[in-house]
Amino acid sequence: MVQFTNSIGHISSSQLGIYVACILLSASISSLCSGHVADVISRKYGILAGGLIVAVGTIISASANNFPTLICARLITGVGQGQSISVVTIYLCEIAPRNIRGTVATMLQLLITIGIAAGYFIAYGSSRLDSSLAWRIPFIVEACVAATLLIGMAFMPFSPRWLVQHGRFQEARDVLSRLRQADNVDEELHSIGGSLEEESAQQPTFSEVFSKRYIRRSLLGIFLMGFQMLCGVCVCFCRIHHNSLASSSLMCPLFEPDRCRTILCSHSLHPSRLLIATCIVPCLWNFGNYKPSVHHSSSAISR
Repeated sequence: MVQFTNSIGHISSSQLGIYVACILLSASISSLCSGHVADVISRKYGILAGGLIVAVGTIISASANNFPTLICARLITGVGQGQSISVVTIYLCEIAPRNIRGTVATMLQLLITIGIAAGYFIAYGSSRLDSSLAWRIPFIVEACVAATLLIGMAFMPFSPRWLVQHGRFQEARDVLSRLRQADNVDEELHSIGGSLEEESAQQPTFSEVFSKRYIRRSLLGIFLMGFQMLCGVCVCFCRIHHNSLASSSLMCPLFEPDRCRTILCSHSLHPSRLLIATCIVPCLWNFGNYKPSVHHSSSAISR
């Protein structure tokens, strides 16, 4: 992209690969600590902390004038994403009613796919601008999304499970009174207290993930993540997107056939993922869903 080269300078394929991948490095490190952070400062503040870090990283990215600044900003953004995304799953499971808990948790992947698809089209639309806003606008939009998360979470309640875990029983009752029917409040409070006592009596281990109770869900997760990479989809994304960038010079005609084909291929992959995710999300909840395990799944994910 000429606008990017004029602002930042030319970067090699190796530098581009480092820039794209470095967000996963910082995200993987911060995600290891996210559970402990959520236990200490609450799920709500854990998500707020992640959103704030993402907002800072994207603002720095949008205002960057050199490549090292972009790298640092992307690492910061990755820290925020790793902190928030896993805590969001825990938070959703702990505030959702029992009968839709699995559906709500799996909806997160659908929303992520919608965001990825929207990001591609935003980047494609802004690429037609002549100024550096052509590549800065996607970062600005990302900062706005992070700000929306921060504003929205400020009005969300604390997790009732986290409140009970820290001895704040009356606050937990008040939160459940807002989220549940009055008849179910006491029952769920006793259920939360019982599961916490069970956790304190039996320290969880990694081998429990492959116990009879959770083996089907664990294998499903391993299968999905493994074959998502083994199918070679990342090669398709990188190759087609590289071709679309190479042919997107502002000197090329807008409706040049090669350019149109590569850009359409690049941007049609994520909508196809969106369609597939829309169909699969309801199926995931039905896989291995039997009523005695619903209570235990909510307690296990909070660990």
